[in-house]
Amino acid sequence: MRIAEHFNIDVVGMVLGTTSSTFNSNYFLPLIGVAGSLLVLIRYVSWPVIGTGLACYGLFYCYERLRWTDVAKKSCFNQQFVQHLQNTLEEQMCITGHSYTRIIESDLTNEIGRLSREVELAQLQEGEKVRNLSQEQKRLLGLQEHVHWLRNASHLLHTDLSDFQTSYLTEQQLD
Repeated sequence: MRIAEHFNIDVVGMVLGTTSSTFNSNYFLPLIGVAGSLLVLIRYVSWPVIGTGLACYGLFYCYERLRWTDVAKKSCFNQQFVQHLQNTLEEQMCITGHSYTRIIESDLTNEIGRLSREVELAQLQEGEKVRNLSQEQKRLLGLQEHVHWLRNASHLLHTDLSDFQTSYLTEQQLD
């Protein structure tokens, strides 16, 4: 069966026409819809089923109302407060972690740059030392060759002197 068969359309129009001028229809139209649904429900479903449903709802409401004591309110508030603090702490940790990450990253970048400059300076200094030692080695090798040449020259002069003495000088002249 349809709902229109149970209601006289003129009555519904009259109710809607008179009520829309006295009440705000935004609130009244859903009320009429609920009332119509309840009438259809009452007609098709028996009163005991509806009464049982309302009684169960009432018992559940009373149980929740009695359970909602100051201790329960405090416990609920504490849970909400702890959840709020946890969320805030997580956000702060995330923000702090990002800022510390940036700080550490910049410190490491600065330190690596400083160490790189020190390594380059040490390499330049060591390169300069190597060049100086190489020059000193070349100079010493040159001196060694010169000493060797001088030894050879002195040896030749000594042999020439010995030859000269044996050839031209007599033994008397030597004493």
